[in-house]
Amino acid sequence: DLRELGVAMPTLFIRTVTLTKIECSPHCRVGRRRYIKDTKKAAKPLVKTDIVSLDARVKIMHILVFSEGVDLLVSSIKTSVTEEKLRLAEMAASLITPAIRSNPTDAKIMCLQAQHFAFCNEIERAEKYFGLSLHSCNHKNATILAQYALFTETMIKDHRKAEKYYKLALSVNPNHPRALTDYAYFLYTIKDNNQKAEETFKKCLQVAPHYKQGVIDYSRFLQSVGRNEEAKEYKQK
Repeated sequence: DLRELGVAMPTLFIRTVTLTKIECSPHCRVGRRRYIKDTKKAAKPLVKTDIVSLDARVKIMHILVFSEGVDLLVSSIKTSVTEEKLRLAEMAASLITPAIRSNPTDAKIMCLQAQHFAFCNEIERAEKYFGLSLHSCNHKNATILAQYALFTETMIKDHRKAEKYYKLALSVNPNHPRALTDYAYFLYTIKDNNQKAEETFKKCLQVAPHYKQGVIDYSRFLQSVGRNEEAKEYKQK
């Protein structure tokens, strides 16, 4: 989820030129002269804020493209049809590679790369890119910290380290829905601390009542502790 990665969506100001009160086509001589004149009036040099907005927009597009590429790669791995698998893998590569080349040091892109390698079970490469991503954001991005905690918990099985990074993510943003629900699930499944797990689930749903993963995980928790009626209520939300 890009919103979770902290991707800002800046307003991109697009300058438009209109041919107001022109009776003839801009392709005729009079119309063309008037069009050129109006264009010169409207065209203003880009100021620093415009350039920053454009740069941010380009970075967002790269992240979106990379994310789409990872989705295609996941689909290619899941499908059992050989021709479809190859086609999807090629399409994924055509999106992922340029996105990486265009902005290889961006923390969010590196986090997506790490998740991609983790999904492909390339643990060492995933660990490397998570490390680069965390260093790039100076350990201040709650989503990246939570993603690394989940990776450490599920792939490396280092539960002490996982809890450390869950707590670090929540120290950066105490109301981060993904970090809260993943940490609650960790407390329930790994630490056997049902009381604290429920408190954390409830906090997640308090700050983000419509967060789908939080609702799903909390209903699973309720079902596992025998509170089936409550679980049904949450499933229906």
